[in-house]
Amino acid sequence: MFSRRAKFAVKLEIVSTGMAYLTRSNTTIMENGQQWRGAGFNWHWAALRETNLQYPTHSMIDTVLNEAVSLGATVIRAHTLGISAGLSNQLVTGINADGSLVWNNAAWEPIDYIVKGCHDRGLRLWIPFTDQFNYYHLGKQWWVQQAFIRRSTSNIPSTYTYNGTTENNVTSFDPNSGTVASSARYKIISQQFYRNTWIKNAWINNYVVPWFNHVNQYSGVANKNEPAIAFVQAGNELWDSGDEYPDHAGADGIAWAAQFSAAVKNIAPNVLIIDPQGADGVNINYAPGRNDANTD
Repeated sequence: MFSRRAKFAVKLEIVSTGMAYLTRSNTTIMENGQQWRGAGFNWHWAALRETNLQYPTHSMIDTVLNEAVSLGATVIRAHTLGISAGLSNQLVTGINADGSLVWNNAAWEPIDYIVKGCHDRGLRLWIPFTDQFNYYHLGKQWWVQQAFIRRSTSNIPSTYTYNGTTENNVTSFDPNSGTVASSARYKIISQQFYRNTWIKNAWINNYVVPWFNHVNQYSGVANKNEPAIAFVQAGNELWDSGDEYPDHAGADGIAWAAQFSAAVKNIAPNVLIIDPQGADGVNINYAPGRNDANTD
C-alpha cells in the first residue's frame, strides 16, 4: 500500500484488525474474553515440499487450509515457516564471517501466502524456528556446521568431551555424521547451537528478529503484528536444551531459551511462546523455559 499524498512513495505497514490476539490467563488460552481451545495437526512441508524441495503451489496450500477448516481445526503447527535455513530454496542460504546472513527473498512467497490464508480462515499458526534433528529441512546442526566453516570469527571450540573421552583438534562438523539420539559426540558438538555466541547472534538477532520484522506481501502486515502467528517455539523437540540429564545443555540451554524468548517478546509481545523442549517422555520440570517470565 502506498500513500498518494506523500512526496515520495512510502510503503505503509498495516496492523491487522480482523483477528484478535490470543492471550494467556494462568493456564487458559483466551480469545476475546472466552476460552480458546486448540485442535490441529503438524504440517512439516508447509513452505517447502519434502518430495522435491520445491515450494508448494497455491492450490496445494489452499487444499490443506480448507481441509483444516472442514475438520474443525483451530491451529496448525507449520515447521517450514520458521525452519528455513541452509538450502537453496529456504530463506537463508548462507552465513558470512561476521554472522550476517545471505537471504533468499523468494522463499517468503509461500510463507506469506500461508500466513494470509490462515488469517482469512481464522486459523492460528504454531511456528518452530529450528529442529533437534537434521531432517530434510535441516535444523540446528546446519548453524553449527557454519560456525566450524567460519572458525576464525566464530571461535567455536575445538575440544569436546563425551562419554569420558576428550577429543582435540575438532575442525569440522558434518550434520549427516550421526544423530543426537545415537551419537554422544554428535550431540555434544551440536549443543554449540545453545552455547556459541556467534551462532546465537546469527540465529536470534540476524534470523529470528528479521523474520518477525518481515512485512507480508499479501496482507501488508508485519509478522510481529499478525494475530494468526499465535504460537512461537524456538525449535522442534529440542529435548537436550534443558538440564534433565548430565549430557543435556544445562544452564547454557536455559540461558539460550531465555535469550530467544526475550528477543521475540521484545519485538512481538503478543505472541505466545512455547517451551522448546517438548517431546514424548520429557519431564516438563526440566524444561528450559519453566522459570522464564517470557515463556508462556
